[in-house]
Amino acid sequence: MHQPDLEKIKRKQAELQAAHRAWIAEKAKHEILAFADEKGNIVLHHPDGHTEIVHEAEAG
Repeated sequence: MHQPDLEKIKRKQAELQAAHRAWIAEKAKHEILAFADEKGNIVLHHPDGHTEIVHEAEAG
């Protein structure tokens, strides 16, 4: 049975994560993006840099 090359997988994962961050940063310059923050709130990020909570997470 073939063992996966874990170092190769880790390098590829890091490469893909960097590409994703760059893609999101470019999209954020031109589009409104929605995401969940560390508290679970749904937040809109606008191209001008301001953010807006559109749904607050329930406490508990």
